[in-house]
Amino acid sequence: MAHVLRITDYNGTVEFNTGNQSLLSYVPRSPNLSTVDFTPEALRDGGERPSTTRRNVTESAVVLFGGTDTDAMRATMGSVEAYLKQAEHYQDYRAGSPVYVEFQPGGSGDTYRSELLSGKVELDDLTLSAGQWNRTKAKAIVAYTRRHYWEGGEATLQLYNSGGTSGSVTVYNCDDGTAGRDNYVEIAGTSVSGHYPTPLKLQMTPGGTALSKGRLYAGYHGIRSGLSALTHAYEATAARSNSGNVTATNVADDTCSGGSAVRLTWGTSIAVALQFIEPTQAEFNNYDGDWFNVFARFRTAPSSSLQLQLETYGRYWAGPWVTMVANREVQHVGVFRVPPYPGTGTAGGVTWYLNGKQAGGGSIEMDYLMFMPLIRQYEPVSHQGAVIYTMVNNDTLVDDPLRADSPVYLLSNIGVAKDGYVGGGQPIHVWPDGRAHRLYFIWDLGNGSAPVTETLGIQASYRPRRLTF
Repeated sequence: MAHVLRITDYNGTVEFNTGNQSLLSYVPRSPNLSTVDFTPEALRDGGERPSTTRRNVTESAVVLFGGTDTDAMRATMGSVEAYLKQAEHYQDYRAGSPVYVEFQPGGSGDTYRSELLSGKVELDDLTLSAGQWNRTKAKAIVAYTRRHYWEGGEATLQLYNSGGTSGSVTVYNCDDGTAGRDNYVEIAGTSVSGHYPTPLKLQMTPGGTALSKGRLYAGYHGIRSGLSALTHAYEATAARSNSGNVTATNVADDTCSGGSAVRLTWGTSIAVALQFIEPTQAEFNNYDGDWFNVFARFRTAPSSSLQLQLETYGRYWAGPWVTMVANREVQHVGVFRVPPYPGTGTAGGVTWYLNGKQAGGGSIEMDYLMFMPLIRQYEPVSHQGAVIYTMVNNDTLVDDPLRADSPVYLLSNIGVAKDGYVGGGQPIHVWPDGRAHRLYFIWDLGNGSAPVTETLGIQASYRPRRLTF
């Protein structure tokens, strides 16, 4: 069957190999590479290549345009030029609709697309002199620059946790070992197709109370083995306090993870070790030396005069002191690299400390610590200190990195999109290399509380990417 090649913005289309048009020549080109090489000594062989990037692709198709008369033929070529100008305008202003080139080799199988950035139509040298024009035929080169990748149709991913496997899975605001109450979803490595990493489209729909949602954090971890054994949440009651300076008291509370929290009290202004955890060698190996954002969920919001610090003892590392935010039960307490660093062996008696300091001493009620890898942060848009629009029940928070003009938005229960949220951090990607993926979630409500019984319905989809056909 004939190849399918066309330009479209999904409001209109110009076909290059059907009707009055014939595709004479086209080969999809691979992206060129830009590299950075480092050789520390002028006489040393070889060197290191710390960075490799791929450039946008410039290619062309030779098309024989036709029509019932010359005006119709020229109108078709003019439509191609209009689409190419529309693509340029979209790049400049993010206004209107993006334009894509679509290709289906052999006219069967999946159709892939690549966004157009610019281009031109150039007539063949013999178009007029050879008499083509009089036969309402014009041979032209359509030359353009597009993205360095091709992407297929949007596909929904099957997600799973202890609550089940589905295209939509529920997560809770804790992970305490109760069946069906997880704050993560997993994606099987075999379910991601394509040849190249691709951004993930996330849809998050709140359940539970009618209270509006506040900040929401989504984390990603992809690992080839050991993911199911990875410990990412540590109950505060399971950790131990520094008994010489801190008094620890368990507090029963069904609204907390595992049904209890721990009250830590100290009476000195100097820094004290509030809690420490001794992870197992297996846990260290599963963390694989990665960087993690660490969040704490408190039974009651801590004082804004409290400062916390993460520290590793054994292979010494100490993070910065982080000042807590007033009236928030979920707090970001720092970024933490978990030793052993790649290639440095086993755990070997390493201990994690959470240190605290507050003038005159203090008291906190901690529920759990959560280790989240790369994060994507979502916050409601505010104006002069007032939130413009909040996410309520049956709204859906959508993060679609391919929607370049406004990738993060709220979709109301009647299908109206509202730009009520903004996203921070890099988009989450999935990798088609067989690795398992896990997505983590933690959030609070508009009033700063963070009930562990709160839920989100999670859906995820992607477009498989490839560089060549």
